Amino acid sequence: MNQDFVFDLKNLNEYRLHLQAGELASPHGQTRVTLYGSGDLEAEQLFGEKEEPEVRKPIRVKGRIENAEDLFRQLAKFDWQSKFPSRPGIPDEAIIIWTVEFQGKVIATLKMWLGEAEKDDRVDAVLKRLRDVIGDLSDNQIYI
Repeated sequence: MNQDFVFDLKNLNEYRLHLQAGELASPHGQTRVTLYGSGDLEAEQLFGEKEEPEVRKPIRVKGRIENAEDLFRQLAKFDWQSKFPSRPGIPDEAIIIWTVEFQGKVIATLKMWLGEAEKDDRVDAVLKRLRDVIGDLSDNQIYI
């Protein structure tokens, strides 16, 4: 369902961004973020079963991001048509999955390597903003 979408500012509260990065089984776990058009934000870092004796508990935070409409405008600039790169991943490189919903329906999905996200100025701008807000909310315990 990769398609470009037109951001409708009048219906900002009907949008939702979901971001998933990493894997449960990786040492850094999996980060999940939901940003609502209202600016409300939820983030969590989850950890799967590990061989180490200690059990890492999930980390969850909620907060708010100012000017969420700017992030959704930036999301509309992503190349939602691009295919997942066929190159092998760098060891421990996370895969990021971006999903945008409008009125509860998925309107765009994009899967990419973290390295690709950081090289694309359109994507990196959103990633940096989310990292800053989530880092502040979680005392740098949750990282994308």
